[in-house]
Amino acid sequence: MRPSRTPVLVALLCGALVAVGSPASAQTRTFADARGDAPATVDVLRTKVTYTASSVRVVVRVRDLRRGASGEHYPSSVLIDTTTRRRGPEFAVSADENHTYFARMRSWRAVEDPSDPNGAQSCRFALRYDTRGNRITYTVPRACLGNPSRVRVTIGVYSTFASGSTASDLSPRKRAFHGWVRRG
Repeated sequence: MRPSRTPVLVALLCGALVAVGSPASAQTRTFADARGDAPATVDVLRTKVTYTASSVRVVVRVRDLRRGASGEHYPSSVLIDTTTRRRGPEFAVSADENHTYFARMRSWRAVEDPSDPNGAQSCRFALRYDTRGNRITYTVPRACLGNPSRVRVTIGVYSTFASGSTASDLSPRKRAFHGWVRRG
């Protein structure tokens, strides 16, 4: 009688699954936001935060993300909190029209000119607007944030319409954060 190969195959498959991209290398949390609490072009539906050893990635799902009348993207921002010792976020990453900004914050206010190219370590973060997928993705290198063990975010998407009226959606709400996400 030949010995069964099944236990050996099962062990090899389990080892391969552990070796390939274990989710323990990053923590991801997804936060829902109320649908219809803002006009569709700025209505944040969901925020997904992934914190790896190298970066914080924030994917914001908007109900109907579009370009403005001039072809520009609607302004958006991610405020990042790294500690409970200080009130408000420590960092802001934002985009308006065709510019991106990174700034240090204190008590919900920028403490430096976010358009200064030498400010806030001149952090180079990635920003992607995907109007087909209705997503805005920010990827911020962890080096820009120091070395926090966890982060939490608040999101803002804004618009000024041709009529001059404005709209925004703040997720979860003004001066509040989604839950903490630990570094993977």
